[in-house]
Amino acid sequence: FVMRNMFSHRLPVHRKYNLKGSLLSREASFKEKVKELPTHKDAELMNNMQKVYLSDDEKGKMMEKLSRDLE
Repeated sequence: FVMRNMFSHRLPVHRKYNLKGSLLSREASFKEKVKELPTHKDAELMNNMQKVYLSDDEKGKMMEKLSRDLE
């Protein structure tokens, strides 16, 4: 299952993640990390203690998409 971007395409992207829900082998390679806008993975989200702040509306949309992913 591929989830599309959760946020408006009008917003600037300053960091992006490819999340799978596992920490096993889930860190970006050195080659990826040196890119101008690298795609980080699950371990980096956890290790950097990153948080995602959502409005109640956006949270509801995300929870719906995640629920469909679990079906």
